[in-house]
Amino acid sequence: MSVCSADAYSGVCSVLTRLCPRLVPGPLFGFSLANLARTDPEVICDVVYGDVSEDCVSAINSLYRWWFSLPRDRCKVCGSRANQIDEDWRYCIKGDAGVAVLDGLVQLCDRCHLAKHLGYASTHDKFDEAFRHIVEVNGVSEETARRVVDEAFRVHRSLSEVKRWRVVLGEPPGLGKDVVRVVEYVLNFIVSNNYEPSGHWLWHRGQNRLAIEERAENEALEFLRNSLGVEGRDPMGIVMRLGDRDLGKLVDKLTNALNNYGIKVLRRETEMALRLVRSAKHVGNNGWIEIRFNSMVGKWMVFAPNRRRGFLLRNIINGLGEKGLDYITKTVSMREGGERPVVVYVPNFLAVNMINDVAEVILDVLNRLGIDKPLLFKPDVFTQEDIYSGSAGVMKPYIYMTSLGLKGFR
Repeated sequence: MSVCSADAYSGVCSVLTRLCPRLVPGPLFGFSLANLARTDPEVICDVVYGDVSEDCVSAINSLYRWWFSLPRDRCKVCGSRANQIDEDWRYCIKGDAGVAVLDGLVQLCDRCHLAKHLGYASTHDKFDEAFRHIVEVNGVSEETARRVVDEAFRVHRSLSEVKRWRVVLGEPPGLGKDVVRVVEYVLNFIVSNNYEPSGHWLWHRGQNRLAIEERAENEALEFLRNSLGVEGRDPMGIVMRLGDRDLGKLVDKLTNALNNYGIKVLRRETEMALRLVRSAKHVGNNGWIEIRFNSMVGKWMVFAPNRRRGFLLRNIINGLGEKGLDYITKTVSMREGGERPVVVYVPNFLAVNMINDVAEVILDVLNRLGIDKPLLFKPDVFTQEDIYSGSAGVMKPYIYMTSLGLKGFR
């Protein structure tokens, strides 16, 4: 009996028989052999096994060689030159969980690949192009295609509400059984433990993000109230109304509060961050008032070598989870070598207690692993303004810093 005998997109694909858009469910976005093949094996194996597993590293390297050796000759759908390998997944629901089964690999050209992935096309302003190609290739009317595509998106919304998923690879041709076993285990671990490969990053998103955001906002409001005697419903709204004198006073209070925790505040950079938040509201060309949201989010960063980074990430996530601080964490996942950052987000850079609590979790892990590296806190508003190391003259790209020494670990 097939693992996934009732494909959720069977109704859609019974009409669009040559090129059928099976939209990837939200919880599985980014999970693919293609992405895993590009992942640094030491990082991902550290995360999954809690240490560098030689069997895992060997399997990911075998996957890499296999994936990039696959032929890309002629598009199976339209016959033009192929330059994409499409993973043909089937999705079904069993009880309250979903199952994703790899049904095969298909050579596709760019146009057919775009049309197959209508969700991607719609978020990249290419939906009309992809839709026209679906009509043309399948030889159906626009009315029929519109009706069936609408059904595909309905199925996608339904599948995206399913939170628990299991991945089944079957027997991809040319990939050994031992490799398939390890790769399938890795995919299922990251699916079931809230990891998400996206772009060049491996993300982890905690399950209590809204509660953590609420706590951070309340902390920031209390800090602003105690520091300046101001009231308001949201920290960003208060900062946007501050004059220069109050802004300077706020930096003084912030410096005193964080210094007491062993966290150094870079005054000029912190003032710049607050000024950028204050200017987040402006009148656009269309006359509408525009506000850049998330301008008060920030992140602690620590740079670590590949052989420790996955293990460091996993241990930090575990430590944050024990403290109820498991918000959003990420690290570079691509095969780049050298030292790369582990990044731990905090919802508001004025949430003084949370800033300190998160730093202490990270430093505790660094201390246990024997890694003596500084922690640097960068506000997202610097990222929005393209303020990076070496890009802003003498301006540092971070506003706070701490270390094992400053925190008294050593």
